[in-house]
Amino acid sequence: NLLRVLANTSWGSDRDTLLHVYRAIIRSKLDYGIQVYGNARKTYLRRLRTVQHSALRICLGAFPTSPVESLYIAANDPPLIHRQLHLSLKYMLRLRACPSNPAYPIVFSTEDENYYIHHNSVPPFHISYYPHYEAAGLPLDVVPNSLSPFPPWLLNHPLVDFHFHSYPKNQTSPFIFKILFLEYCTHFYHFDHIYTDGSKKEDIVAAASFHRSHSTTCRLPDRSSIYTAELKALLLSLSALQAISNSSYHPYVIRLQHLYHILSLNHSIRFVWIPSHVGILGNETVDTLAKKALSDSPSSDLSIASDYKPLAVIHSKLFWQYEWSTCQANKLFFIQSTIQKPISYNLSRKDAVVYTRLRIGHTRLTHSFLLNRLPPPMCSVCKIQLSIRHILSDCPQFYSQRQYFFKTNDFRIIFTYHPSQILNYFHSIQMYSEI
Repeated sequence: NLLRVLANTSWGSDRDTLLHVYRAIIRSKLDYGIQVYGNARKTYLRRLRTVQHSALRICLGAFPTSPVESLYIAANDPPLIHRQLHLSLKYMLRLRACPSNPAYPIVFSTEDENYYIHHNSVPPFHISYYPHYEAAGLPLDVVPNSLSPFPPWLLNHPLVDFHFHSYPKNQTSPFIFKILFLEYCTHFYHFDHIYTDGSKKEDIVAAASFHRSHSTTCRLPDRSSIYTAELKALLLSLSALQAISNSSYHPYVIRLQHLYHILSLNHSIRFVWIPSHVGILGNETVDTLAKKALSDSPSSDLSIASDYKPLAVIHSKLFWQYEWSTCQANKLFFIQSTIQKPISYNLSRKDAVVYTRLRIGHTRLTHSFLLNRLPPPMCSVCKIQLSIRHILSDCPQFYSQRQYFFKTNDFRIIFTYHPSQILNYFHSIQMYSEI
């Protein structure tokens, strides 16, 4: 009901706002406990799919006859079955880092697999999703989560200085940064300076540290995130510094906070973020070391579970893409054969609804006959059934308007134009209000 209040097709909220509301209020409830109820029989899950379909139709302003597969693609919101796969793999990944969890021995057990194969019964969670876990390339051994031996209220919090971050890098000369850094160092002349940096190339990540004439490099396990590299080598990037100065469940953050607490009892330690590639000698040296370390052999260290979340997304998206590839008769498939994030255009709600209906190919003009139990509309000139593709690219009575706005009859190319041109075309042929 909230979506219906916000989503009038003439003056309602825009598509992105409505989808945010849907994901925050409706999809979050569908996601809750999906690992538990997701293996229920399809007849039981049909009611939940109906909720998702209704919400997406309202958000997009799609015509009631629009295929549900088109709604998923237009909103970039996967079907519940693929959403379930994605969330289940992420749950298993988190559980892998918590071997003390009571569910761990059950989820990662393959016992009784043959029983469910030979009996016509719904397999439990671990039988259904463990093969997906392996197929997605998710790690079997990860760094286990741990708690700091010191209560958070007794920990010495790191001293972090973001002084240089207040200077916009794109507006500040490298020479100015060097002068500011040298001036800053005069206040800490008795401190030892340790420079750190990380480098990433595709799935390869490396880290390095440099202190006077001594340096250390490390190539992390493949697919590790640059964020983990920063924490692994205590790299003083903005995100790493913000993490160690606040509470976090990342295993390396907890270890670093523990280590800092111990060292700070007898040493004075200060973390400073400094900009890269501005000619600061120590920073340039460690940057070179980190890039060279990309060619080293990967370390035998265990992976961080959170670094592999993108693999869970990719695996579930592959199944969704395969399912969409079987819908070649779908009108939207002809102009968008791959799943991708929709482009946000600065359109009014009315224009956005009309444009969405044109892309999906189901409009009041072409498909209202299905709701009214009438014969399908026919083109008065060509004597064939009326369709959006026929109006946009085939019908000879609109040839002059088509050449004026698009200069092409190719249906796919027409939808590469800005939506305003397509909408103006329908205004010119006086069909806009019938969409």
